Amino acid sequence: MSDIDHVSLAVTDYERSKAFYRAALEPLGLALVMENQSGAGFGRTRPRFWVRPGEGSVAAAHVCFSARSRDEVARFHEAALAAGGRDFGAPGTRAQYHPAYFGAFVLDPDGHNIEAVIHTPARAPIALARGEGRAYPMGRIEALFKADRAETAWGYSVSEWWLEPHTKGPGAHAHPEDDVFFVIEGTMTILLGDEWIEAPAGSFIVAPGGVTHDFENRSDRRAGVLNFSPSVFEPEMKGIAAWFEANPPGEARPEGRVRRLG
Repeated sequence: MSDIDHVSLAVTDYERSKAFYRAALEPLGLALVMENQSGAGFGRTRPRFWVRPGEGSVAAAHVCFSARSRDEVARFHEAALAAGGRDFGAPGTRAQYHPAYFGAFVLDPDGHNIEAVIHTPARAPIALARGEGRAYPMGRIEALFKADRAETAWGYSVSEWWLEPHTKGPGAHAHPEDDVFFVIEGTMTILLGDEWIEAPAGSFIVAPGGVTHDFENRSDRRAGVLNFSPSVFEPEMKGIAAWFEANPPGEARPEGRVRRLG
C-alpha cells in the first residue's frame, strides 16, 4: 500500500489538462472517477491523482505513475504525446537509478514532468526439461524451483517437492496465501484442515489461505508434487534448508483414517 493517499496538481487551463490526463492515463488503467469543485480525480477505483484550477502561473512538479508492464509505459508515452504532451524522455531503461528501472517522461500542458515507470526486469520465456531448475537438497527432501522472483515479476512461485519413501514433509502449517499442489509422480498423502488425503499421480489439491495443510510420502517409492504459490517463496529456501539440516524429517507411516482420491 502506498504511503501517499493522493496528490494534486494546479493547472492553468483546467479543461485542457483534464482532457490531457484522460488520454494519457488511460493506458495505465486510470480513469476519471470523480469530479467536483476541487477538480478532477483520476484512479482505478478511487481518486488518487487530482488536477485542479490554479491561479496565474504554476510551479512545475514531477509526478510518477506505476505501470504494470513495459508495454504500458510505452503506450502511456504514446498517448500523452498524442494528447498534446511534449516528449521529455522516451521509454527505456534508466540504469542510473537501477538496472531494471524502465520509464518514460512527458511534459503536460503546464510543463509538469509526468512519468510512468515499472521496476521489474524484462521477463524471458522459461523452458526447462525434466529435472532442471534450482535444487535445494534437504536430506530425504529435495525442492526444485522452476520459476520465482524476477522470473514471475515477483508474483508467484513454481517448484517441485520430492520426498523419499516414508518421509514426513514440512509439518502442518497455514499462511494467508493459497497453496496449490499437483502430484506428478508416486502417491503423496496431503493434509487439508483435519483430513488426510491419499493423492496418487495426477491429483490436484488447493489449500485456501488460512487452511492448515501438510504433505508427506507414506508409500514405498519416491513421490513428487508440483507446487504453485501466489507469492515469491524461493528467498525463504536458505533458511528452510538449514532448518531441515538441523531437524531431519521423520518417518511417515500409515496412520488414522485417510481418504483416497481416484
